[in-house]
Amino acid sequence: MTDFLFNGYYGHRNTGDDVFCVVADWGSRRYWDAQSVSFLAAELPVLGNPATAIIPQRQKFPGQRTLSRTLSGLGAKHMIYFGGSTLHSAQETWVNLLRQPLVQQMGRKSIGAAGVSVGPFKSSDGEREIRKLIGEMSFIAVRDRASFEIVKGMGLDTPLVQAFDPALLMLESMQDSPVQPLPPRAVGRPVIGVSVCNVERYSDGDPARERARVKSVKATVKALAQEGMALRFFVFNGHPASGDDEVTDEVIESLNGYPYVERLPYCNDPKTVFAELARCNAIFGVRLHACILAYTASVPFVMVEYHRKCADFLDEIGYDATVRAGDATADPVQTARVLAALAIGGLGRTLCTRSVSEAVELARLNFTAAPFYDRHAVAAAPLAN
Repeated sequence: MTDFLFNGYYGHRNTGDDVFCVVADWGSRRYWDAQSVSFLAAELPVLGNPATAIIPQRQKFPGQRTLSRTLSGLGAKHMIYFGGSTLHSAQETWVNLLRQPLVQQMGRKSIGAAGVSVGPFKSSDGEREIRKLIGEMSFIAVRDRASFEIVKGMGLDTPLVQAFDPALLMLESMQDSPVQPLPPRAVGRPVIGVSVCNVERYSDGDPARERARVKSVKATVKALAQEGMALRFFVFNGHPASGDDEVTDEVIESLNGYPYVERLPYCNDPKTVFAELARCNAIFGVRLHACILAYTASVPFVMVEYHRKCADFLDEIGYDATVRAGDATADPVQTARVLAALAIGGLGRTLCTRSVSEAVELARLNFTAAPFYDRHAVAAAPLAN
């Protein structure tokens, strides 16, 4: 029987979700004394310990993947929604099966959630379903104040904790499982890390909004090139159908052969991605976790706020409102000037009022506020080298 089955948007070659897998694996073993963990995924990123991806990569008969989910859920002591925006609509049939009283009596101990956002809800029916699900949980630790207020307003008895995004624990997890040596990079000029993505085409949103965002991003990186910055593009999502390769190449091509450009393809080892981000002098990110990891590594950044969760994160860390770029609605040239100043030496003031160390301790609550927190296991854990 698996100790913990982690439920999230895993296995889709997305660095942000890969980070959740790394932190869930590390934290559950360190704080919950987990001996075996599995993930709702067909493939996993590089982890520090052996773990199981429960979804078969190739479906041999109709319904096999649903059956695999159900059997794995039945065979897990606890199912945890971990990381990301997962609680916004009605759940799949296999999850609802695991919630049945008879199944609970057969040995399933609990369902919980850690490091998640709640909402925005996709429908009123979805909101009712999520309220009912949270009411059945053993605990829920949310990653932002907006989600905390939503759950608090539901008036449930489920223990509720305001924690933080689990990615803040990435640096600590790397101390127990260090990254491999990185290849040398050219030096001589400041390096701006850039992460871009499309959004609306994958969510039936407004394509005009997406085009305007990409146009503004192109103008910003062009201005950065005119400032003489080296540009390191990160492909955070390598999914062949919904990834960032196409838009990344489109932005790079708009630079018309600017020589100081590097393109890092998707990497399934998030520790390596984090280490590469940490080598940049500043980050210009559309992908949320490009900026969350930059914050974790104390690298200054400017974020494009394409979704409510982006604004929520900036609010959580007290990000300077005078340099926020909105949904790429700020003047691209001014955004480039801010990034160049950050890369060269800063703006002469702190960008965030919340310290990284404070955020790390809040993120740790995703594990230490859970009912299975094992202080004895933590005390016995070996120290990192």
